[in-house]
Amino acid sequence: MRKTKFLFSAMLAIARVNFVKNCRIRLDSIMINRMLSLIMAVTLVSVTASAQDKHVFVGATLGTQGTGDIFFKGANVSMEAGYYFKGLDVSAYVGFYTNNWGRTVHNDISHSDFQGRVEFNKNLDGKGNVSELALRLTIGYDFLHFIKGNWRHHLTPYIGLGYAQKRVTKNEDSVVNGLAFSSLSEQINNGFEFTIGGAYDFNVVEHWSIGLFFEESMHIRERDIIGLRTRYIF
Repeated sequence: MRKTKFLFSAMLAIARVNFVKNCRIRLDSIMINRMLSLIMAVTLVSVTASAQDKHVFVGATLGTQGTGDIFFKGANVSMEAGYYFKGLDVSAYVGFYTNNWGRTVHNDISHSDFQGRVEFNKNLDGKGNVSELALRLTIGYDFLHFIKGNWRHHLTPYIGLGYAQKRVTKNEDSVVNGLAFSSLSEQINNGFEFTIGGAYDFNVVEHWSIGLFFEESMHIRERDIIGLRTRYIF
């Protein structure tokens, strides 16, 4: 009888020890899983924050004349590639603008009595085509970068400096020695150009953003452009 009680007590003690061990193992496993989850979450947040603070991007824009008598006439397309570092936005830009043939480009009358042959030179129908090419380096700063937890909204004023070429082609009618004739003339201007503008971008998902921009170019093109832009963030 005593042996039976002893054996029963020993088995009960062993069962208790095993139960306690199992509970400890389960608790340790739960704690380890929670710690691993916390570490992964912190790592993910850190990686995301790091990606928001610095990344490489490529982008494209589609715009049109922003103001003036040819508002919403013609098209401006461009591509860019750049680097974003803690709010600082630096990119290389190439853009092309053209208007529709038949838009008013010049409507001037010029007079010359050179050897008495040319009586006048006039763009009678006021029709012509403008094409422009721009290459520049753009530097901007995202002022919404300081908002804690913000990764979707970006407000970036910027300036640009680069090279531009403007080509104007138009129809001209002239009278020489009493004879009228029509000709196609072309004028080309090129040189350094300064641009100032601003953009608002919204990150739809982690790697894609869409936005609006407005900019004005001075010296060569003398044109302002308004439009849409999109970026892919690596």
